[in-house]
Amino acid sequence: GKSTGNLLFGVGTSEKLRIDSSGRLIVGATAVVNNSIAEFHRSIGGGAEGCHILVKNTSTDSVNNTARLKLQTSGGTAQLFAFAAASTVLQSRASGTADLSIYADGASKMRFFTDGDERLQINW
Repeated sequence: GKSTGNLLFGVGTSEKLRIDSSGRLIVGATAVVNNSIAEFHRSIGGGAEGCHILVKNTSTDSVNNTARLKLQTSGGTAQLFAFAAASTVLQSRASGTADLSIYADGASKMRFFTDGDERLQINW
């Protein structure tokens, strides 16, 4: 039968990771938001790097080895990937009609950099 409990992992008496009875992975919290299958929460002070997910390919077999994040729906797959051969790609859905939209919300600027220098800025 289906279990109604949670699988908890902790250090001492402090919970660090949970797999709930619906199969969702929760790190740094005890519940998920917006029907997500995973939640990651981390509060870091002093300007240190905060919460992130690392996708790493350490293989050296080919210059085309990639670290890839895929977002797939019934309409196709969008991807963000980095080739070992010094190329980074953001690709809209590969099949059918697929717009690629990039948003800078509110009064924010959209800024593009190469070699550490700003090359293009789009202001609202």
